[in-house]
Amino acid sequence: MTPREPSCRPAVTVGQSEPPAGTLHDRHASMARGAVTVAACVMVSRITGFGRVAATAAVLGPTFFGNLFQFANLIPFMVFGMLSGSLIPAILVPMLVRRLDMQDRAGAERLASGFLGLLLAIFAAVTALGILITPLLLRIIAPVVEQSADQSGQLHTYWLLMGMMFPQLLFYAVSAVCTAVQQAHGRFALAAGATAVENVGTAAVVGLSAFLFGRGKEIGEVGLAQALVLGLGATGAVAACAALQWWGARRAGVRLVPSSGWRDPEIRALFRTGVASVGYACLSILSLFGMLSIASRVPGGVAAFQIAHAFVHLPVALTASSVAAVQLPELARSFRNRQQVEFVATYRCAVRLVLFVMLPGSLLLVTIGPALARASAFGEMATAYGVSLIAACIAGRGLGAVGEAVLVVATSASYARRDAASPLRANGLLFAVNVVGMGLASMMGGGVALLLTLAIAATASSSLAALYLHHRQLRGGAASGRGWLRAAAGEMVLSLAAMGPAWLIIDRAAGHVSGPWEGIQLAAGAALAAALTYLFIQFVRGSEDMALLLPLLGRLRRGLARRRAGAATVRFMRPGARSDDHRPAACQPGGSSVRS
Repeated sequence: MTPREPSCRPAVTVGQSEPPAGTLHDRHASMARGAVTVAACVMVSRITGFGRVAATAAVLGPTFFGNLFQFANLIPFMVFGMLSGSLIPAILVPMLVRRLDMQDRAGAERLASGFLGLLLAIFAAVTALGILITPLLLRIIAPVVEQSADQSGQLHTYWLLMGMMFPQLLFYAVSAVCTAVQQAHGRFALAAGATAVENVGTAAVVGLSAFLFGRGKEIGEVGLAQALVLGLGATGAVAACAALQWWGARRAGVRLVPSSGWRDPEIRALFRTGVASVGYACLSILSLFGMLSIASRVPGGVAAFQIAHAFVHLPVALTASSVAAVQLPELARSFRNRQQVEFVATYRCAVRLVLFVMLPGSLLLVTIGPALARASAFGEMATAYGVSLIAACIAGRGLGAVGEAVLVVATSASYARRDAASPLRANGLLFAVNVVGMGLASMMGGGVALLLTLAIAATASSSLAALYLHHRQLRGGAASGRGWLRAAAGEMVLSLAAMGPAWLIIDRAAGHVSGPWEGIQLAAGAALAAALTYLFIQFVRGSEDMALLLPLLGRLRRGLARRRAGAATVRFMRPGARSDDHRPAACQPGGSSVRS
């Protein structure tokens, strides 16, 4: 017989309980599938989050009490973010992966439970402090509420409402640790989509409040019973999300029970990394706060900048955050095993997948910016001036979506190396460039020029920080750092070509847009045209990234290639020859591969 072709799959030795890890390509394909799953769950979470905001606005209305409830519900989340709560999975997953790879499930459970116990102790102290300073917070964030409530004798009701929100910090900590446990086990869907439970629960609580007490009540009309329903209900929704995450960790085989783990050296090391990451989180919040402060010099500037911020961060959350969550266990495993080449290869694959989506996505934001501005301009912002402010912010920040996406992936890779210093330096660079940009914007007269300068500064800062942190991840790789720049330039050219139909649609139909609904239709049509054109171009060129993210299109492309190859073979056969004559002798009936 003729020898077989070598297989790409690793051989399984006798007595081996399960096959070893697949090829690097198989792991990259699995990472892409996981990222698509996470993105779908994030989309569900974002949609339900919008529903929660809409339900709250519909029930509480444009009232000062509505402002108070929104602020009170946001404060615990903001404090959690400032204390590096969002980075807990990135800090904890590498340690858990190490334990699980050593088949030490009990050690992983002890590590996660000890770290959770330490976190709960810290956040319990912060919660107690927050409840104590609630009167001060009320004076700062809602002075009108504080003065009016003091006059009506209901100040204690609003203190109680805000005080009932602070225990959410404890449930956020539980959710973060449970998310890390699930990600370390390669389970991503529930960890990404559980926040939908919180959103639906909060919307249900607000609906219950409308049913029991009515809608649109102002200060002085809200009683203790309604404050209890809203406060306990909102915190209960966060607790339900935490319970679901705890169940997800339990399903993965880890039963989390808070314990005292301060004496464990690994937990102390995690705590030190967490302390270092506080600077990262604080610099991010300070950058955003400073830019919003400068934008506030323009009437409607804060709203315009926040709208553009939301448009930019939606694709970043759907792509970069999803890929970062899925790549983290693989990178942590490669780093622990000292497989630097595999680490860089996996990281480069993650960046390629992000660029595949974000390069056309960022150009699309710039192209359909006017339509998006018209679609998002409601109420008093629905004027020519308001639309121009939003369009300027989207145009300036659109291309920055690429830098922000790469920065998210590179930050995750840094924590996989247990390197908290590089992200801090990158964020320091981002903050410094933003400060320069804020200074330049301050020198502008105001209006569109100020906001455009501010948005361009945000784009420049995220791009420079991403380049720095990306370069840090490529150390020790086999490939040159210039290779990815050439690939990115090629993808940029293809993305520019795909924007042609979108630009034509916007150019022809822009004059017929007279309101938000027409703007939504125009933006959706242009985005669909650009997406179909881009996918067609990638399909024709046989893009590997497209095949990883969209396996169905990849299989279709390979099937068509095989059919063309088969047709070419038939076309070049000798006239009158049978196809059997072209098979090897050993494969023909009665044939032999041994000469007589």
